[in-house]
Formats: sequence, structure tokens, C-alpha cells
Amino acid sequence: MTTVPNPAPPTRRRRVPLAPYLFILPYLLIFATFWAWPIVSSFLMSFKDSRLGATAGYGLSNWQRLLTDEFFRTALKNTVVILVIQVPLMLSLATTLAVALNSRLLRARGLFRFAFFAPLVVGTVAYSAVFRLLFNGEFGIVNRALAGVGLPEVDWLNQPGPAMAVIILAMTWRWTGYNAIILLAGLQGIPEDVYEAAAIDGATPWQSFWKMTLPLLRSTLLFCIVLAATVHGTSPDHQQWPRERHHDAGHVPVPAGLPVVQLRVRQRHRVRRGRAGRRVQLCAAAPVREGLMTAIKPAPAPAARPMRGKAARDRVSAVWLHLALIPLALLFLAPLWIMLVFSTHPETAIFSPNPPLWFGGAFKENFDGLQADTNFLRALGNSTVISVAYTLLSMLLTSLAGFAFAKYTFPGRNLLFGLILATLTIPTFVTIIPQFILVARDLKMSNTYWAVILPTLANTIGIFYMRQAFQTVPDDLLAAARIDGASEPRIFWQIALPVVRPALAALAILLFLASWNDYLWPLIVLTQKDSYTMPVALGTLVGLTRVSWGGIMVGTAIATVPFLMVFLALQRHFVAGIAGGAVKD
Repeated sequence: MTTVPNPAPPTRRRRVPLAPYLFILPYLLIFATFWAWPIVSSFLMSFKDSRLGATAGYGLSNWQRLLTDEFFRTALKNTVVILVIQVPLMLSLATTLAVALNSRLLRARGLFRFAFFAPLVVGTVAYSAVFRLLFNGEFGIVNRALAGVGLPEVDWLNQPGPAMAVIILAMTWRWTGYNAIILLAGLQGIPEDVYEAAAIDGATPWQSFWKMTLPLLRSTLLFCIVLAATVHGTSPDHQQWPRERHHDAGHVPVPAGLPVVQLRVRQRHRVRRGRAGRRVQLCAAAPVREGLMTAIKPAPAPAARPMRGKAARDRVSAVWLHLALIPLALLFLAPLWIMLVFSTHPETAIFSPNPPLWFGGAFKENFDGLQADTNFLRALGNSTVISVAYTLLSMLLTSLAGFAFAKYTFPGRNLLFGLILATLTIPTFVTIIPQFILVARDLKMSNTYWAVILPTLANTIGIFYMRQAFQTVPDDLLAAARIDGASEPRIFWQIALPVVRPALAALAILLFLASWNDYLWPLIVLTQKDSYTMPVALGTLVGLTRVSWGGIMVGTAIATVPFLMVFLALQRHFVAGIAGGAVKD
């Protein structure tokens, strides 16, 4: 009797989930239309003769002409010099400020956060005008200060070296606080156990900074470097630092070179202080891997120091910390103060040998001139509508896509996310001409709100930020919702999105400020005076022969002060929201 083998069970093809693709689809449509295609179009356009009426291809002639153009070489050299000097200077200062703002010795830290973040609220036209006033060779405040102490005056704006120094200084002033807030959020994500264990080991604050703080901030620093310099590079490690203690009773894997302090952090609940505080020992009940203890050299702990001496040292450190931060905060606030004061004075007072340092009574006069020259109230309304619409739509698109990239595994996920992140390395001006042709000629949307909103909706920073935020949502929470029969859209709207609400609020502030202060793209697509946004309207006051300083100052004050007040009141929630989407190890 022959036995017939049982037929093999039919193999079931793994279903590819559709939900992540549907979540990403709205973002990809905007991205492909207003970013991917303009990039490809710009590259193809570089091989053609774009002169009016030309039809033949141009080959590599455009590239050859570009590489041999003296003006391009000079501009490239200046850009590299500014990049090499400004980015390290800014990030070094931002890191120092973040550590200082995170110190428990600092008092009135809310005021200090406000002082260092406030420059970000000021738009491009405004802070350019303020620094042009400060460093003017004829009537600038800086030259007057130099003359007051017997130093020679400098033609800051018309000589290459001094002009580059002013550019570096202005960029550092505006963007240091923004990077400091990101780094501060990263610092607040580092467990206190790390520093407590380092203190037990006798590490000095300087050693803790170099051996603990900087390594744990490496991904955040790398993100800030890429964001500031827009250079090519691989994505940083986005793993989250574990917030909970490890309560496993098994072996503790220790890679080569791992500091003993990290072992003690992981074994914190099994560490006891030796008799009379002489040394720290691992409890006998905690099993360790064979050979691990050879890496730990038991050494007597430093002698116990009286608390009175520690309190005295803390008071001295606090005094030095405040003595360093107060003058720096005043320097950051000085341009804003000058802007507000000059908005209340006529131009004759601004150019006087002794410029005013307190408020005057010409605010209404300056505003009337501004309204007559630019129809400023209409421009302010245009900016409000555009910024609100852009913020809401961009939050929706980036949240949907960020949730898909964070919580789903699907074919092409890494490729798509890598392509989106790669656009960070492409300068904006590369795509401006193809975008303008698409918006103005093909879609015929010039001088409309949509011409400003649509091309900027595919926000790469927003999608990266929301992906980081959604990674903090526990997978068990989403799995429980699926077991209860919740659909994928319902899980997104009612479960995941409320969890990341602080991060979403912080992103909304950043997106609104980016749209509110955007100058270049609205300048290109808005050609009618009634369609101008606020930065474009203020930009019309800067001419070749005359600059309406009073109008620029009063317009900037009106556009800036409300946001400064909002940030001063809600800064703690803003920092907490940034921490929710920050890059952590």
C-alpha cells in the first residue's frame, strides 16, 4: 500500500499594508510636484541654452562657463569661508549656552532663554537693516563706540574682510538661540542618573561635559551641523535614550571601551555605598559576565566633603555663571532694543551724533509713512492668512507622513525617507527658477496665496521632526488599539496625535515663523503691491539711494513684538515640545 504524501499547505503571500502609503501620499504629491520635478528640471536645464528663442542643446558649455566665471569662484570662496568660520562658532556658542541654561545654578532662566531665542523672531529684512545701521561706516553705532575709546573707525560694509565679519556676526546672532534651544532639549533628555553616577566616580564638571554630555549629544550636534551647513552626509543615529531604568536580573552586556559609569547607571538599583562612604560596590546578588569585574578597578572614593563647602562652591559658580551670561544676553537683546527705540524716533534722531537709547514720540508718524509707502496693513493681513494656512496644511502633511515613517514597516520606507532627507543638502536657489516657471507659467498662480503656500508645504525638517516625535509613542498602545478594532486613521487621530501634541505645538510655532519671515520666494512670485507679504513690503523700503529706516523699524516692531510676548509666556511649553521631537541618542 503506497502512502500519498500530504500536499504542502498553500503559501500565503504577505499583504503589503496600504495605510502607510495613504498617509504619505499627500506629502509625496506636493514633494514630487514642487521639489523633485524642479530639481530634475534644473539639472536638465543646465545642459540647454535658455536664451530667448534658442532651441538647440547647449551641452556642457553652461558648466564650463560657470566653473571659469570669476564672480562664481569668488562667491564660492566666500561661502566656504563663512561656512568654516560661522558654523563652528555658532554651534560652540549654542552648546555653551545650552549647558548654561540647563544648569541648576541658573536663576531667571526663562529670561535668559527669551534673550537668546528672541533674534529668531526677527525677519531677514529687519535684522539686515538693524546690522546695516549698527555697522554703517558714516553714522553707525559701532564706529561711534570705537571712536569713543580712541580706536580707528572701520568701513565695515564696503571692504571684503569687515563685510564678511559682519555677515558672520549677524548670522550667529540670529541662529545661535535656535540651535541652543534644540541642544537644550537634547540635554533635558539625558537622564540625571548619568551625572549622579559620574559624581560618585569623582568626575569634575569639565570631565562630565567632555566624557558624558558631548557623546550623548552627538546626534543632536550632527543634526544641527547638517541643518546649518547643508552638507552631504549620512543620517545620524536616531535611537532614543532609554528613560526607564533596566530592571533585568541577567547579564549586562558591556561593549569594549564602555565607561564603568554607564555600567553603574544600568545597575543603579543594585549599587550600594560602602561603609562610611568609602567606595561603591556591586551587590553580590547582581550577576555579571565573567571577566567584567576585571575592567572595574576598585578605588577608594574621594573623602567626603562637608556640605557647607559644596554650597559655598556652588554659590561662587553661580556668581561666575551669571556674570558671564548677563552681558551676553544684553548683547543679544541690544539689536532688538535699538529696533524698538528707533521705531519711535524720526530719522534725524537716528542719524544724530548721539543716537537715542530710550523711546520717543514719533511712532505714529513713522507708521503713517510706512502705511502710505507700502499699504502695510494689507501686507500684514496677507502674511497672516498665508502663514496660518501654511502652518495648518504643513502640520497635517508632515504629521501624516512622520507617523507612517515612524510606526510602519513597508517596502521602500528607507529609500523614500532618505530621498526626502537628501533635499536638505540642496540649496533653495537651485530650484527657484523651475519652481517659478511651474507656478507662474504652467499653473498661472502668480500673485495668489497658493503661489506662496504650495511650493513650501513639502517641509523636510517638519517630516523629520514629527518622525522623531512619533517614535516616542509606545507600540503597545497602538497594538492595543488595533486589538480593540480601531482603524488606522482613528489610531492616528485619536491616539498617536494627542500623545505628541507638545511637539506638534512647537513645530507649529517654527512653521509659522518660517512662513511669516519668508522673503525670497514671495518676492519672486508676488509682483502686485496688494499681494505683498509683510517682509516683501518692508523690503521695498530699502532702495539704492534711500532707506526708510523709521518705516522699517516700526514695521518690524509691529510684526515682532507679539511673537516675543507669546514666546516669553509659553517658552517652557515650547522647549518641552522641542524635546518631544529632538534628536537623541
